[in-house]
Amino acid sequence: MNIREAAIQELRLRRQRLVQALASSDGAVPRNKIGASIFPMVRQPSTSNRGTKGHVHCFKAGGHVPHESDVERKFYKLMEWDYSVETFVVQPFKVPYRLGNGRISHYTPDCFAISSDVFLDDGPKYAPTAFEIKTKEQLAEEWSDLKPKLRAARSFLSESGFRFRILTEDRIHPQFLENVEFLLGYRGPRFMIRSAKDREIVDRLIWAVKRSNDDFTPRELLHRVKDVATRGDVIPWMWNLYADYVFQCDLLVPLTLDTVSWRVGDAGSGMLNLGGPDNRADWRQPDNDWRR
Repeated sequence: MNIREAAIQELRLRRQRLVQALASSDGAVPRNKIGASIFPMVRQPSTSNRGTKGHVHCFKAGGHVPHESDVERKFYKLMEWDYSVETFVVQPFKVPYRLGNGRISHYTPDCFAISSDVFLDDGPKYAPTAFEIKTKEQLAEEWSDLKPKLRAARSFLSESGFRFRILTEDRIHPQFLENVEFLLGYRGPRFMIRSAKDREIVDRLIWAVKRSNDDFTPRELLHRVKDVATRGDVIPWMWNLYADYVFQCDLLVPLTLDTVSWRVGDAGSGMLNLGGPDNRADWRQPDNDWRR
């Protein structure tokens, strides 16, 4: 068995371990850290002066993860938001490929993502997908160097049971990203219900929408529950229900207190009728699927 065949076999086994671990998670390892435990980072971020480097907090990736450019940061935010992404891992593995002089070199994808429908009997919509993330300008400038790496990666990953995609900034809808970053601020540990008052606010918000079963705006909803608590206490929980997919709206237009909205479920993405007749928002249509 040569180096390439051995690497393909190892990657297949690790992918299988990850899917099995997610399917049978018993809490021994926090669910959001399973991916990083099986695919620890194999490459540290570049120290070059190019790109906006830093860290971004992504629960699905296990915590704070490094990014080497602003476009990477933006895509990591989209993965964090997207209910169809179960988990993702940055700098996850090395792909061996042969240089023109016969020597073996290695390429590392920026990240890979596992779909939340990976456990379905008929299989996921998308196989585990590895991504190379670049600006269009950077891709053009570095194409002669990148081409053999990316060609080798596509072949290697296909044989390993992965998809491979190149992501550039033209796959990001600016208004959608702005809305997503706003709503992600209303997720996280501080939105765990800890008191009877928290529970009352959330229940009243959902009940106020259920009662009429009509479209509504955030402004109208705040008026319907004005007696339950102060506006300052209610607003964060209202946006949390948008962030957890209980309330939906079209995120390709500015999100304001007058945005037309509707109710989808009672408890987050598990309640969504994915792909069904309730699939109203433009951002959920196939043409706007950033992973297509």
